[in-house]
Amino acid sequence: MNPKSYWLNPKFISAVILIFVGTILAVFVIGHLYLGLACIFWGVVILIYTWFHFAMDKHPKPVKVLRRIFSAFLIVGTLYFAFLEVLILSDAKTDTDREADYIIVLGAGVNGTTPSLSLLNRLYAALDYMETHPNTQVVVSGGQGPGEDITEAQCMHDFLVEKGIDENRILMETQATSTEENLRYSMDIIGQQSKIQSPVIGIVSSEYHLHRARLMAQRYDIDAVGIAAHTSYITLTINYCIREAFGLTHYYVFGY
Repeated sequence: MNPKSYWLNPKFISAVILIFVGTILAVFVIGHLYLGLACIFWGVVILIYTWFHFAMDKHPKPVKVLRRIFSAFLIVGTLYFAFLEVLILSDAKTDTDREADYIIVLGAGVNGTTPSLSLLNRLYAALDYMETHPNTQVVVSGGQGPGEDITEAQCMHDFLVEKGIDENRILMETQATSTEENLRYSMDIIGQQSKIQSPVIGIVSSEYHLHRARLMAQRYDIDAVGIAAHTSYITLTINYCIREAFGLTHYYVFGY
């Protein structure tokens, strides 16, 4: 191997650039951790294949075996990841063919008393739905986490009231700390309040999260429709779709 030709190889240079950009995204750009890690991962993959290419001259047989094994794992992993993304994106939309009796807004972060960008996107989706469906009631669901001065439910309640939604249409669930609890605790409240035997429930969440939320809803026999809150920036959407693939895998393995 000629060390000079290795360091000046275009593939090596592109890999270094990918790793550098990924590090910047992961460390310094808020909300881009998984997009940054994806850039770093593919940069490392390119480095490994570049090494295979140069090492083949000195150790052809073992390097060829290593390359085949590595390629097999990479192909299987990529296909699995692509399969998950198809599932995620297939449900990343609002169902328009049915009207919900209640909608549940799944909580997201609150900065002090101010909704985070993700929560704000969900609130505007809920607001749009409630303005076009005046008979629908809403359950705002979410407890109080680190760095939050009020519960996520209280933050959502205050936002919707400020935007003109009648307080009588808003139910608050203030204990949930996960999606599963959001749905379970909210359905307990709806069950106590509703006179409808099997109400249709709209789940308001970020578009990338709706597939997993629907899977959880099936566990509780919820007649659910999805209401997608679209993420503000495309790079954030990509980042959270990558993260959601890991969340979906965790759900398959552990059930939550």
